[in-house]
Amino acid sequence: MLLVEDSAELLNYMGELVASAGYDVLRANDGDQAMELLRENRCDLMVLDLFMPNKDGIETLRELSKFSPRPRTLAISGGGRFSAPDTLRVAARLGADSTLAKPFTPRQLLDALKDLASPQEQKTQTASPAR
Repeated sequence: MLLVEDSAELLNYMGELVASAGYDVLRANDGDQAMELLRENRCDLMVLDLFMPNKDGIETLRELSKFSPRPRTLAISGGGRFSAPDTLRVAARLGADSTLAKPFTPRQLLDALKDLASPQEQKTQTASPAR
């Protein structure tokens, strides 16, 4: 799983949370770093913040269309300059498989990821160490 979030505090929190739930975790703080990690690693799931410096989540979603297979993507946003629901609707139109408004609870994040995981991933998920 790839977590993409520009807030170091939230990125670390989400990383610890999903790692404790059994996911292998890669972390990026912007879209450029995320795309580099995706070129080097196979990721089935991605949590993508929409408002970040450098390459934001909207640009990253557009670039993801070139990947095959493309990771299933959970877009997250607190809204930034726009309302979170409006921003998340745009992300869904651009290919996000699911969306989640900030702030969210740990349970909401884990439930959203479980819903995105394939049945095979849900069966074979193990508590492996975070990367």
